[in-house]
Amino acid sequence: MFKSEWLAVLKRPMVMVVLFFITLIPAIYSGVYLSSMWNTYQNTNNLPAAIVNNDQGTKENGKSVHAGKDLIKGLVSSGSLQYEVTTAAKAEKGLKNGQYYLVLDIPKNFSRASRSLLSTKPTAMNLTYKVNTGQDYFAGQIAKGTATAIQANLNKEISSIYYRNLLAGMTTSGTGTSKLLAGEQKVAAGQTSLAKGIAQQTQGIQKLAEGIPNTASTAALRSAVGQLTSSGTQLSQSSQTLAQGTASLQAALQKAKQATPKLSTKAKNISLLAAPAHLKRVDVSNTPTNGVGMAPFAISIGLYVGCISLSFMYDMYSPKKRPTHAMAWWWSKYSLLLALVGVQVALLGVVVLKCLGLNPLSVVNTVVAMTVTAITFITCVFGLNVILGAFGKYLVTILLILQLGASTGVYPLETANVFTKISSPFLPMTYGIHALRQGISIGGSMSQDLLVMVAVTVGINILVMGKLEWDRRRGKFVDLAEELVTV
Repeated sequence: MFKSEWLAVLKRPMVMVVLFFITLIPAIYSGVYLSSMWNTYQNTNNLPAAIVNNDQGTKENGKSVHAGKDLIKGLVSSGSLQYEVTTAAKAEKGLKNGQYYLVLDIPKNFSRASRSLLSTKPTAMNLTYKVNTGQDYFAGQIAKGTATAIQANLNKEISSIYYRNLLAGMTTSGTGTSKLLAGEQKVAAGQTSLAKGIAQQTQGIQKLAEGIPNTASTAALRSAVGQLTSSGTQLSQSSQTLAQGTASLQAALQKAKQATPKLSTKAKNISLLAAPAHLKRVDVSNTPTNGVGMAPFAISIGLYVGCISLSFMYDMYSPKKRPTHAMAWWWSKYSLLLALVGVQVALLGVVVLKCLGLNPLSVVNTVVAMTVTAITFITCVFGLNVILGAFGKYLVTILLILQLGASTGVYPLETANVFTKISSPFLPMTYGIHALRQGISIGGSMSQDLLVMVAVTVGINILVMGKLEWDRRRGKFVDLAEELVTV
């Protein structure tokens, strides 16, 4: 029995080929799926992001400050994302349609706020970052991590600026103190010189007074007058020295006053100095939980697996009576498949909407997207089975594997490898997931997705009818009775 079983396989080359390709399925699945997300985090620098800079700048010590431009320069040079400076309108539109995964909004008072932290009216450096987690939940998490990193770096940079300014102010204040001491020394010297001059002048006056009664003492009188004149000159010089010292002292005092930092040390100042940058997150989609973000991918996988299951349990090719027209043969099979798919969609809708509590932006659009996606999937499975037979059944599974990794259901296409990027536009699940995202979370247009899926459905059905007509003319199933036969 062992030998006969092996010989039955080995003597049939086509069976061996089919079994060989089946053994490849685990390798293909693991290779394709893992390769699509092998370096996901290392490729996040390919994610496009927009920056809207409304900062008006400010002045500090006569110098222009543009904190917004400085932030942009740092972000672009970091290479963390593909940043593009653009307008608010373009950024909003791009975030909605998936052109951007992150929009960073810099307010107009950003520079003024950066220099107000120790003033009497401190203001936080508010940054708003917008995401669209409905477009891709993973990308939304990457954007969140990026925004948090921006906040941390900004806090560090602004705090460093304040610490440098404070130290510079203390240094300048120390220089002013030295000049103050020098001015004090000049005043002291002037005061000493002035005191000597006054003393000499007093002595001169006394001698002059003593010489007045005795006018015969002409020499003594002249000496007193000379001493008085000399002391007056010295007194004048001392007065000038005192005036210079006083002016120097006043200048030093004024400069020291200007150099001393004007600080406000209220609780708000201290809090903002420790963390000057504040983040505000805005999600433009309806994606409150991870489940909602993953729903389009999970629904699409469920629908496709349901279609594969039908191909295993139902013969999509063989007619139950002799076919007279390709159209009749096609409709006899396709109508039953559509009915079964309709039941699948209805049951899936009950589970997702009622049991799990999914609350889409548009129930109608979500149901329409599910229905069109399911019809497209069953048409692909139907076409592969009819046109390629047993090999088509195999390709149905391969198509599922390809779509798991390349339909952008989990990770953004920008983080994927080259093969995934090339194959994604040719996979029906790519459009099914995108349409479901619009209906559930984003609320945008899904017309293009529906048109692509309808075109695929129509094209495959035309090929199927051509194959059925070819087989009918070749005389297949002529041995069947015209009436319904038992299975």
